[in-house]
Amino acid sequence: MMQFDWEPAAAEVAVDWRQDSLCKQVYVDGLKLAVGSSRSYKLCQVRPDWAPVLIIDGIVMHTLRMNPMDYADNKVKPIDVRGRVVLECCSGLGYVTSSLLSRGAKRVVSIEADPTVLQLSRYNVHSSSLGDSRVDLLISDAMVAARRMRSEAFDVIIHDPPTLKKDTGHLFSLELYLEYARVLKRGGIIYHYLPHPGEKYRNRNIGKGIARRMSAAGFRIVKETNDGLYAVLDRRHHYRSNHRLL
Repeated sequence: MMQFDWEPAAAEVAVDWRQDSLCKQVYVDGLKLAVGSSRSYKLCQVRPDWAPVLIIDGIVMHTLRMNPMDYADNKVKPIDVRGRVVLECCSGLGYVTSSLLSRGAKRVVSIEADPTVLQLSRYNVHSSSLGDSRVDLLISDAMVAARRMRSEAFDVIIHDPPTLKKDTGHLFSLELYLEYARVLKRGGIIYHYLPHPGEKYRNRNIGKGIARRMSAAGFRIVKETNDGLYAVLDRRHHYRSNHRLL
């Protein structure tokens, strides 16, 4: 687990709006802002008045249907975060972080496992909240970070993981939800993003599986939207080996 000291990159960032694609490639100093390694990363923008979108391996991390800043704010809006300490996973471009701060969060501990994403965010003016003094930005796997945090340290948890895949399955696991139940204060609130609502994964309903494991960890679902679940921590549970994971 390592602290990331976010600061804007010194570069000229622009979008060529003559491009044919829906989401226009972001350029830095006249070159495409894209990173190619074992994975492919890029920033693009749908409209001049919207924030950029992060795309990893061709998968959109936000939405192309609306301003991703508004999309992030819709996740936070149902929760009163004023004066509260919030744990956020995963940071991404910091749009949820921005919403939390604008809505009065006292402190945000934000976790991002992918340092390349944070490096890209430095070229995005809409990511400036990641450098706010009220934000502790950590590079870490969510499970590793949660296990090192003290019990009942947070009032709110925002769990906004990437799409469910083989390498992200632990972000939807009972083990992680139990750690969240430990670090969240009793009566605390958690928001959990639902990837691809209604989609089947290995012949199992993703949303129902998430809700079942959250319940086993002591969370009571109080609200469900197309994109996420809101739950309150009612009690503490200990792991039982007969609980099935994804």
